[in-house]
Amino acid sequence: MASANPEILGSHRKFLENRKTWYIATSAGLAMWLVGAVQTVNSVFDSSAGGGAGALLLMGVAGIIGGQVARIVGFRSLRKAVNLYNHQYAGKVPAVSLNLGLPSTSPAGLGLYVKF
Repeated sequence: MASANPEILGSHRKFLENRKTWYIATSAGLAMWLVGAVQTVNSVFDSSAGGGAGALLLMGVAGIIGGQVARIVGFRSLRKAVNLYNHQYAGKVPAVSLNLGLPSTSPAGLGLYVKF
């Protein structure tokens, strides 16, 4: 059974952990960035309202980038789990190939390759 394979389970668990990090970091980063952007716009009209806006903008961008990095790492873990599952449990898909034409080493060579 596929669920008994610790390697597949470990890769899937890493994906789930990175997905939580992705959601939390991206949401928090976006919220900080929006607050910083609002403070920046308010500082145009009221010079005392812009304190800390630059830091919030910077932390917001860092959170968004961190969330996207967690997303990339998470999907790599998920892809690894899917590839392991397909390799071990899914079996080979029967394929029929029909190759018509002559093999050619020149770019002008013609051939018909149908795979179904």
